[in-house]
Amino acid sequence: FRVPAPHELDFPAVDYRVVIPTRGRWRPACEIGRDCKNDRRPFILVKTLAFLKRHSIPPSRVFLYVSDEEEKIKYEAVLQQDTYWDTGEVRVEVGRPGIREQRNYIQSSTPEGTYVVSFDDDVSDVLWKNQPGLQKLVPMPDGMLDKLFFHGYAFMRKYKAFIWG
Repeated sequence: FRVPAPHELDFPAVDYRVVIPTRGRWRPACEIGRDCKNDRRPFILVKTLAFLKRHSIPPSRVFLYVSDEEEKIKYEAVLQQDTYWDTGEVRVEVGRPGIREQRNYIQSSTPEGTYVVSFDDDVSDVLWKNQPGLQKLVPMPDGMLDKLFFHGYAFMRKYKAFIWG
């Protein structure tokens, strides 16, 4: 007996915004991640933005929150290095320095009622257990991330919650 995973179920589509508080991830991946030792591409393109791209998350739904104008300029330049992200639709917003202050700023500057999905700037996959037993976790199939968002939203509404993770 196998229970379907959230990304295998059909829940009504909802509008959402992906927010990524980030700092310094415009630097080459090899300078940041041990698993990227030979990769000179910007870390944000190798990790979180590559992950969102694999799942066809529209650039217009993505908001990067940086700490200052200098960071904003660097991230905007990085977005130009990938044809998926170079459309000008990704919003790069100057928020606040410090992760706690940045998260508070994101919450306070987002219109009330907006469904916000927040990601760290080093996410490269969502893993799930596709079989009972001791099998390894496997990556969620490409293109299914928004279904996970829809599932999370439906359960928030059902249980009158305001956050899930």
